[in-house]
Amino acid sequence: MSRTYMDPPVPRLLRCGQAPRAVCPQPTVRPHAGRILVVDDESAIREVIIQLLEDEGYLVEQAANGVEALTKLQLIRPDVIVLDLMMPVMDGWAFAKTCHALDIGEAIPILVTSATPQDGIDTRR
Repeated sequence: MSRTYMDPPVPRLLRCGQAPRAVCPQPTVRPHAGRILVVDDESAIREVIIQLLEDEGYLVEQAANGVEALTKLQLIRPDVIVLDLMMPVMDGWAFAKTCHALDIGEAIPILVTSATPQDGIDTRR
């Protein structure tokens, strides 16, 4: 096969160690950004939140209700708790009250989530 002046040259294949960094970037290892406990009874919602947080470098633990979350708090100390309010077994309100009554709960910030419209939430609790 003959080559014309229009054919681009075929690049030579290189191993990563030989290629310039722009061609073959080295993987970066990021230290984890913190530990988060995600508490939600809906597994699909929990998995989405976990994936988003893990993609940002967080170590994520999970629980399906307040009772499971209290058990997790005996084993780990998360930096933040992402908490659904409407759950069976022990809802978010009861968990937050119990968590703050314990010595471990006062220092952990809680980010509250809920699929319920704000009009349906009793904020007086």
